[in-house]
Amino acid sequence: ATRRAVQEYLRETFAQSERRDPTQIRKVLLAEAEVALTRRVAVEEANPVCDENMGTGINGSSYRGCQQVTTSGKPCQKWSDMGDIGLNTQAGNEFGLEDAYCRNPNGQKDTIWCYTSVLPQQFEYCQPVEQPSCAVTGTCKSSEATCT
Repeated sequence: ATRRAVQEYLRETFAQSERRDPTQIRKVLLAEAEVALTRRVAVEEANPVCDENMGTGINGSSYRGCQQVTTSGKPCQKWSDMGDIGLNTQAGNEFGLEDAYCRNPNGQKDTIWCYTSVLPQQFEYCQPVEQPSCAVTGTCKSSEATCT
């Protein structure tokens, strides 16, 4: 009974408000739409869309997936935490050097890689997320994730 009383009260209050100011409903709906859009954008930013395709770049240089662990299971170091390692992560970030994602800037290494967060820090190769596992000595190089 209490729930119905509250619902009825809210309906009546809204109807009275709408009679006094017909534009009120438009303001409320626009405000709700803005809140919903803001929430959706926040969710999209918190959960990036990952493209695990190796792309057409040389040795996976266009890979923009979300792999953050090396083939040996070591966690990757955030690119922004690496300091001066010769890769400028601020210059428009054309190489996708964000967070701790595996990348291959300029395609200079055999496939995607990252610096590990395990000391001593060194780079290790990665495989795209949910791709077939390569032999221990192989690396994935193509968009079909074939192993060599």
